[in-house]
Amino acid sequence: MESEIGRRIFLAHLELSYRLGRRVTLAEFGRLIAARMGRKAPFTATAVSKWEAGVQLPTPPAIEAIAELSGLDPGWISHGEKSAAPAPRPRAAGEASAEVVDEERPPQP
Repeated sequence: MESEIGRRIFLAHLELSYRLGRRVTLAEFGRLIAARMGRKAPFTATAVSKWEAGVQLPTPPAIEAIAELSGLDPGWISHGEKSAAPAPRPRAAGEASAEVVDEERPPQP
């Protein structure tokens, strides 16, 4: 069972891999999302796989974290349309960080 939101989460995962210049595993993606949210426990590879397959939906804060990590619009990830919300902002020095290197990325549509 594949849903549109699952496909968009999968594409956000691919975008993060592209930005980092290496493959990001499901488990690593789950750890990065949890770290971005300030969670102590990471999301498992199984949970991320279920999101990408559309079997389960992540919470809105998880969608926000996915958007911040991938540089994509959270409205697009959750609804397929660009939202009126501002683009994800970089974290301040004191906030939880996923230690993602911000490299040059292609322009977003």
